[in-house]
Amino acid sequence: MDSRIILGIIIAVCFIVFVLILVVIALIIFLLIKGKKGEKDAWKYLPESDGSGGKNVPHTEPVRKQEPEEKNTVPLWDTAATGPVQNYYIVLEEVDTGKRYSARINESIVIGRSDPADILLVTDGTISKKHCEIIRNDKRFILRDLGSSNGTEYNGVFINGDTLISNGSIIGIGKSRFRIMTEIR
Repeated sequence: MDSRIILGIIIAVCFIVFVLILVVIALIIFLLIKGKKGEKDAWKYLPESDGSGGKNVPHTEPVRKQEPEEKNTVPLWDTAATGPVQNYYIVLEEVDTGKRYSARINESIVIGRSDPADILLVTDGTISKKHCEIIRNDKRFILRDLGSSNGTEYNGVFINGDTLISNGSIIGIGKSRFRIMTEIR
């Protein structure tokens, strides 16, 4: 084989390798820039913390109707995905009426028929004064019955101890059924 042909093949292979390296570098730069832009855009949906750090305040009036897919609703099992926001709310949506009850959760909230419950459910006489509580444990939320007279159900099954809960699940408190979710405000 002629040395000019061999030299031409070597130059062509080097050129192809050079082009492939440039394409890989361009792709990496593109993904890095796109990732940074995505992070910046994600933060604009997170509300600012009010910094009050106070006790959870019961809210018995209905709040704006939201579906779990909305930007300011987080899965119960992945609260870290939203960043440093501290104002997480547990929302109970009554299955039959759509009426909503919510309370900010730092460590735990109590659900019951009278004070000192954080979420007051006064319309159902089968709910105990301190019926159950939801505990926030790092990235997980746990449902615990507080020795109520009629028990607490999770997705149709009575609970006997700490039960890990997830967004959109149904809890039974007395005769009432509630869809459970979290919101960030």
